[in-house]
Amino acid sequence: MTLYSFIFTVIFANLELRIFIIKTSNKFKKEIEILTKFVTVCDYLKVEILYIGVTLNKCKRFLTDLFIKLKIEENIPCIMK
Repeated sequence: MTLYSFIFTVIFANLELRIFIIKTSNKFKKEIEILTKFVTVCDYLKVEILYIGVTLNKCKRFLTDLFIKLKIEENIPCIMK
């Protein structure tokens, strides 16, 4: 199986985030589509794509953590009310 790994360095609202994108068969197709939408939806976004070799497990853990953090950040305004 061929594994392609990318790092997106995302600068949004003065925050620098690193998003790992992996492309392999169709295993993470849904996650990649969601991250791609996130990248294209944000207008004030600078994305630098760098190729990096990382293991599949590391990417999988990162994606899981990323989605948990995004869900928490989405709900912060509700929590603060």
